[in-house]
Amino acid sequence: MTVLTQIVYGENSTLYSKETAKFLASGVPNAKIIPFENCTHLLVAENPEKTTEVIRGIASIR
Repeated sequence: MTVLTQIVYGENSTLYSKETAKFLASGVPNAKIIPFENCTHLLVAENPEKTTEVIRGIASIR
């Protein structure tokens, strides 16, 4: 896989843990893990500013 990949997760999520993010990233070359502090699984609702920042960041890479 050569597409830029970012794996985001909420640090307080009961669905996906840091270990899950690391496992997913281990199968994707150059994947970047982005934790959301003080968030559960509802990243967009809990931290819309950081969500926007992450999306703009990946969208700006050519």
